[in-house]
This record gives sequence, C-alpha cells and structure tokens, in this order.
Amino acid sequence: MEILQLIVQNRELMKLIYALIITLICIVITFKSDRIYRLSSYRGIRYFRNAFFFYGIAFVIRYFAGSGLFNPLANVMECHILVKMFFEFFLVMAGFFLLYSLLWKKIESYRETYASSLLNMKVLLFYLMAVLIVSLDYLWNSYIFMFTSQILVFALTFAISLVNYHERGKNRKFLKFYCFSMFLALVAWMLNALAAMWLNWNIAVVMTVYLLNILMFLIFWIGIVRVTKRN
Repeated sequence: MEILQLIVQNRELMKLIYALIITLICIVITFKSDRIYRLSSYRGIRYFRNAFFFYGIAFVIRYFAGSGLFNPLANVMECHILVKMFFEFFLVMAGFFLLYSLLWKKIESYRETYASSLLNMKVLLFYLMAVLIVSLDYLWNSYIFMFTSQILVFALTFAISLVNYHERGKNRKFLKFYCFSMFLALVAWMLNALAAMWLNWNIAVVMTVYLLNILMFLIFWIGIVRVTKRN
C-alpha cells in the first residue's frame, strides 16, 4: 500500500519516467531494425521499424508534448483534445504496422516495389482505419474503438507469431521474442481496456499495464540487439 501511495503522489513523474524508457527503447529499435533492413532488404523489417517509429512519436506526444511540465498549453482543452487524438492515431498505426509486418507477403507481391514504406497505396487503408477509429472515439468521448481494434490486432499478431515460431522458431530465434512480446502486448491492452471501462483507471491495474508494456518493449530491444550483433 505504501508503494501505491508513493506512486499516486508522484504519478506525473512516474508517467514521464515510463515514457522516457519506452521512447529510448523505440529509438534504439528503430535504428537497429533499419540497419537490419539495409543489410537484408527484407520488407517485413521496414514495417516493423515503422511500428516502433510510430510508437516513439505517440509516447513523445502523449507524455512530453502533453505534459504541463514541458508544454504550458497542455492543460488547455483544445490542446488536450489534439494530444489525445494524435496519441491515439500514432498508437493505433503502430499496432497496424506490427500486424502488416507479419502479413505483407499476403498483401504485396515480390514484384511490387514502393519507394516509401510509410506512404504507399497498401498502407493507405490502415491510415484511413486509424483516422476512423480516432474520429469515432472523439465523437463518443472514449477509447473504446481504440481498445477494441488493438485487442483484435494483437490477438491476430500473437496467433500469427505463434504459428511462425512453431514452424521456423528453431532457425530464427527472434521469432521467440516476437511471440512472447505479442502475448504481453495483448494482455496489456486487455488490462488497459478493463481499467478504462470498468475499474475507473485503478492505479494497480494501470501500473501493471505500464510494467507489461516496458517488458514487451525491452524484449523486442533484446531480440533486435542480438540480431544486429550477428550481422
């Protein structure tokens, strides 16, 4: 109980530490996965890299640009709404890019080439879906569409990564990290939805979500670092 009271008393500081850890991990993963892509030219890595690039942007917007410690306008209603919408957009798109990194072979042919993995006709649908989700949550003044979409996305990514691990896990050790991370992300999103919609943001549940998210990002970081050391 004393620990929870300490966390409650220093909630904003804890949020900033949490955001800083994840942002730094996202920066490392983005650069190291970009290096892997340049060495291998494997398209799935490009979309994987994009996911963590977007995660980094989302956390910077939510916890730094949206913090009164860094932005004097953060408490203004208009700024708060914009921060919420942009945070949700980049967070949702990051989840979509993770899913796309696993499905790209079923969507793109090897003959297709795109100069950009961030802006092309194939990923345009995901951008439109993210805008729709953000717009619906804004109109409903909730996060229900974000939670629903991301629970579905990570349930699917976990299922796909589990199949990939069983089929090719012996030869590609990174698949083990991917599979476990997707499981943690799925649990984190489910707990986050539970805390938001039924538990009134219970501090113990929220802190559990924070820890699961940090662990998920750390596992990806460890996996990427191991892969780059071999190249």
